[in-house]
Amino acid sequence: MAEVYSNAFLTIAAAHSKDDSEGFLDSRPHIHMPIEFQVGKNNLYVSKVKVEGAPFQTDIQLMDNEPLHKRAWTLQERYLSPRALHYTKYQMFWECNGGVTAERGDYSPRTCCFDSILYGDPDIEPPWFATWIELVERYSCRKLTVASDRLPALSGMASRLAGATGDRYCAGVWQSRILHGISWQKKWSPTNYKSEDILPGPSWSWASISDPILFHPRVIEERGEPYVAHAIVLNYDIEHEGENLYGAVRSGRLTIRGPVLKFDTSKGSLHLFYWDRDDEERYPCFVLLLWTQGTGNPLDSDCQARGFVGLILKPTSSDHREFQRVGLMAPGIGKLGKDIPYKAEDVRDIILV
Repeated sequence: MAEVYSNAFLTIAAAHSKDDSEGFLDSRPHIHMPIEFQVGKNNLYVSKVKVEGAPFQTDIQLMDNEPLHKRAWTLQERYLSPRALHYTKYQMFWECNGGVTAERGDYSPRTCCFDSILYGDPDIEPPWFATWIELVERYSCRKLTVASDRLPALSGMASRLAGATGDRYCAGVWQSRILHGISWQKKWSPTNYKSEDILPGPSWSWASISDPILFHPRVIEERGEPYVAHAIVLNYDIEHEGENLYGAVRSGRLTIRGPVLKFDTSKGSLHLFYWDRDDEERYPCFVLLLWTQGTGNPLDSDCQARGFVGLILKPTSSDHREFQRVGLMAPGIGKLGKDIPYKAEDVRDIILV
């Protein structure tokens, strides 16, 4: 289907319809068009606006609240389409490479836009990866009827990006940025505190849980003082469900060399713990240190590094060489050397499954 949408001249989206049993040409409330007039040398635009949804939402934001745009499968259909006409409850929207325009005149650049990559722009360096991260975060908030479709419903976009960038896709993570791609956390809210779906595939992939997720912003955006990587991916092995290299996976193994530190989360800490599932708390576990921020050698006890990001791991073998990811530990207050001693002998090779 990716080829269908990406080669379509125009995609018509019945955005307000809940399913294929509903139409999209119903009667609708009158919309209020802006009126332009001049006062002195200034042009003013006046319009009566009926507020729907959250306060101060723009027309474009309201369009994203429509039923069609809450479904996971439709996200790649929208962004692969060169042009789309969206029929919503109140008005129509035109979307193309140039942006999104509402019938009332509201305009916004196209979010999560891969047009420059998919249509031949030679500059395929980042920020395409940051755009992918934004896409996955948006996608993870959408609903799936079949939870195991988490990867298949995004496979069309992944396939097109792999062809355009030459990068390799590893269960939702890109080979060139594996450490970035596994630096995610579950987006907590009262409605998704408990994860009911245990999905197939590797625990280090964001597709292993059915909840909305966030990638660690400072690692991804590289703002302020840079984060320095302390782990290296030595090898990976992905077992797919079928022939589609961008679809569902049975399992995945990452061989990583990095500092592995024993840590008892039940004793409290100045750091923040983001658990992938609510039933995996309060027991002695391990932390794989991925990133530190700031200056100094983490091997020194007086290191001035002000923050770090690590994966919380649970051993799956008696020799403590194979681990399963159960959460993410994020920066807190204090010095890294004081909170988590990091010695040369802590660096070893492990397998994440």
